[in-house]
Amino acid sequence: MTSRLIAASVSLLIGLFLTWGTGVFPTPFETIQIDVITYGAPLTYSTRVIPTLFITYNWLNLVLDLAFWVITTYLILAVVLRTSPKNKTD
Repeated sequence: MTSRLIAASVSLLIGLFLTWGTGVFPTPFETIQIDVITYGAPLTYSTRVIPTLFITYNWLNLVLDLAFWVITTYLILAVVLRTSPKNKTD
């Protein structure tokens, strides 16, 4: 039970960092116009218009992006913890 709680908290922390990290750099996957830059992956949650500093946030996409990274990280940690060999002290 405690290993699941630790894996969940670690995956939440890693998910927060991945969501923040994908929001720092422009998204190469999606282009709207020449004057607009989008941020966030796999879901675009921030849009910036170039001539001004006007930034809009799509809060639903931000929450879904965070949930995606948390669930993905948790599944990876669960597989790694489940398949790692146990240390036996004989």
